[in-house]
Amino acid sequence: MFIRIFLLMSICVFLAACNGGSGQRAREFLSPQNVPVVATQMPTDITQDFNMSVASEYEHEFFYIGDVRRVAALLPLNGANAALGRGMQSSIEIAFIQKQPQNISLTFHDISGNHNERATAIQNIILTAPDFIIGPVFAEDVELLRRLKSDRTPALTFTSDAAVLGDNAFSVALFPNQSAEAIISRIRMNGGLSVLILAPDTKAGHMMANSALDGLRSYGIGTSGLYYFKEGDMGSMKSVAETASAYATRTAAAKRAKEVLSDILVNGNPTPSERASINAQLERLNKSDTVGSLPFDSVLFLGNAMDSKAIASFLRYFDVPSGQVRFYGTAMWDSAELFSDLTLNGSEYAALPPISPEFSNVYESINNRAPNRMNSMAYDAAMLAISVLNGGAHLTNPNGFMGLDGAIRFNQNGTNERAIQIMRLDASGSPREITRAQNHFISPIYITNPPMTRRPNEIEIDYVINPGDYIRISSERASQYKIRDMRTGRVRQTPIPTPESGPRIMLPEDDSDPFVDPEFAPNQPGPVDRTFIDGVEMVIR
Repeated sequence: MFIRIFLLMSICVFLAACNGGSGQRAREFLSPQNVPVVATQMPTDITQDFNMSVASEYEHEFFYIGDVRRVAALLPLNGANAALGRGMQSSIEIAFIQKQPQNISLTFHDISGNHNERATAIQNIILTAPDFIIGPVFAEDVELLRRLKSDRTPALTFTSDAAVLGDNAFSVALFPNQSAEAIISRIRMNGGLSVLILAPDTKAGHMMANSALDGLRSYGIGTSGLYYFKEGDMGSMKSVAETASAYATRTAAAKRAKEVLSDILVNGNPTPSERASINAQLERLNKSDTVGSLPFDSVLFLGNAMDSKAIASFLRYFDVPSGQVRFYGTAMWDSAELFSDLTLNGSEYAALPPISPEFSNVYESINNRAPNRMNSMAYDAAMLAISVLNGGAHLTNPNGFMGLDGAIRFNQNGTNERAIQIMRLDASGSPREITRAQNHFISPIYITNPPMTRRPNEIEIDYVINPGDYIRISSERASQYKIRDMRTGRVRQTPIPTPESGPRIMLPEDDSDPFVDPEFAPNQPGPVDRTFIDGVEMVIR
């Protein structure tokens, strides 16, 4: 018990010394030229009136004077997702330490196990009639909670599935359409005309694919292809990269072009000038396995950092040149695993604003690891719960709120709008901010809606190439050869068209990009230490 008290007192002293950065951020956002919001930044002084109870850690009941409002946090505290839940629990506790709410009790409830066990736990929680609910994390549990709870009881959940929200059940999660639309808007700004979409074959991947297709339609950008891959499966990702790059067709075209030139050298009795020209062409063709430009100028990766890193390397290996095709990612790329990667150098991605360093320092001092987005969102949810119960905020305030992850505004249907920034990777270890996240809701941020979960059909690339377009021979020579007009999926036999004037021009190929071997060793989450708050009810049921 005394160790616990000492830890909490140490945290308070540490937090009291860490208020400069967040305070400045709040002042910037709340300046007169911006829309007023309810700020959830860290308080400037949290050491005052911090009274600690000396109750035993096994006691679950605390006494309050006056009306007590109850907050129930529903998190997976055991089982496969225990590390996730414990980390979020720690963030919620930090928020309550800082705010020291009067007459608000907080209880933690374990939502883990099989479906029936979770359903029973949620039913028992509803019987306690909480005034505010934080959680659950997963869509199935959120849907069950929404059906069982009173419409008057607000809940801040963490699902990105809009279909399970509503009836005063909201989500603080980043919805797939927002991340996808933000980066698609950037693609259009960069002059992108046709996009290849690569998505994991999962429910989340299907939602992202729906969002990407909707975003591309909304911004008038073409979709050249959509392919799915299995998460973490190198064979699947390599196969998708090979198919999407039309590697087989472009390789066959290069081979046929070389065959024609070689046949002229051996059997065509070329003139000295023809021989010199053909030798030069063969030398250039031999620098690459493929010929032909691709039917897309942008690739949108919808998977996580490690999978995207692997597929990007495979695409470069299969002759997708960096000079012709740009790579883009979503908020799934917001990971240090990519920040020094050479394959993705110059790529851009959508991301939430950086987490407050003050919160990061506090969280890491308690848990011995840096916080992730779920941790910061749990902190914001706790801050909002306290503010709402104290009468200081309405969740559907059109002005929105400023949290650790930037500006957020909740909609009546339970979804939200989050401001997003665009980052660029430069292999330096620290991505560079290209566009700053909006800090107000004066003008709409998004024009697309949260996506459906159905799986969109794959869109195969329709790629046609004639090898004769990549060699330079005379009209007389061209009439002697028939070259196949090659297409992904099938091949058509057609003669080489005779040029109207002048020789054929071979287009140069970009062979400057080396293949970079990807590293596939994602960090494993470590254990999360349980911290307690005295004077506030903390119960794991």
